[in-house]
Amino acid sequence: NFPVWQVFRFAVPAWLAGNLILQKHSEITAGVSLFIEKIVNESSGLTLMQNIFIEPKHIDYLYKHPAISAVTFTGSTQVGSLVAQQAAMNIKKAVLELGGNDAYIIDETAKMSDAVDWCVKSKLVNNGQSCVAAKRFFVPKDKSEEFIHGFVTKLLEKKIGSPLDKAIHLGPLAHQRFKQKIENQLLQLNKIPTMKSFSDIARLDLISIPQQGSFMVPRILVYSDISMKDEDLFIQHFQNEEIFGPVALVYLYESKEDLLFRVNQSQFGLGAAWFGDEEKFKHENWLRELDVGMIAVNEMIKSDARMPFGGVKKSGYGRELGDFGILEFCNIKTLGWG
Repeated sequence: NFPVWQVFRFAVPAWLAGNLILQKHSEITAGVSLFIEKIVNESSGLTLMQNIFIEPKHIDYLYKHPAISAVTFTGSTQVGSLVAQQAAMNIKKAVLELGGNDAYIIDETAKMSDAVDWCVKSKLVNNGQSCVAAKRFFVPKDKSEEFIHGFVTKLLEKKIGSPLDKAIHLGPLAHQRFKQKIENQLLQLNKIPTMKSFSDIARLDLISIPQQGSFMVPRILVYSDISMKDEDLFIQHFQNEEIFGPVALVYLYESKEDLLFRVNQSQFGLGAAWFGDEEKFKHENWLRELDVGMIAVNEMIKSDARMPFGGVKKSGYGRELGDFGILEFCNIKTLGWG
């Protein structure tokens, strides 16, 4: 249901502020786009939304059109940058919900079984194809065996196959090209020396997948003590690339300083989740320490219509949902009364 929710997440606040919407959905979800337009306009009796199908070379026309006041975009950071440029050149308001590389932090005080449950659940949201799915996991070095064993055990319970089968937990990726991209990312990540002592990870090869289609076996890569010669590769591929699929990247930390440095080193800043004693979270002021737009404590990051949704850094700017999401699509007018 992501192609539906991604639209309503920005659309409802925009409508509440009195706006109409031109929608350009992904080319691989055109049917969903038409379905949304139909139910919205038929149920309201108004033309609140109209789909547009346009080639990228003609899209300048839309940014320049005087009837279009603002643009909101959900997608990759690369395309979001182009959207921001076009909006800026035409002095149009923009809200950008872009990529994420969300960090899930396991504190020494965490109840490991609960933390693992949440981490696996978040990693596999929509088969990992979500901007706020868990991407990077930060685990104390002395808790690594317990975390990896629990994580792999949970993954082995998942069955992969047709999403139309109710006994199946994980379906295919959204497109074959996405699978190819992840496989290329894994080739680069494998150039960075990883921890080899976790025999549990090899058990993932026992998971069977259909021979046809864009199915992937979940993977885990574990890193620790990155050498200076591998630092650039680590930053580029672990920290600054978003893997949109069932691949878990784990970093083993030894100190809070090391942890914070690595978490905030990423160019992304959408969300983070922290697992441990809640009083410790407050006392150590993790709310200020983590350079992200959203933080969850002892649960997973998710969008909630009552709360603003959005990130910082190259995860974009502006907010969807909540009161802030409505105000993004309003112009503030000041009246002075003498």
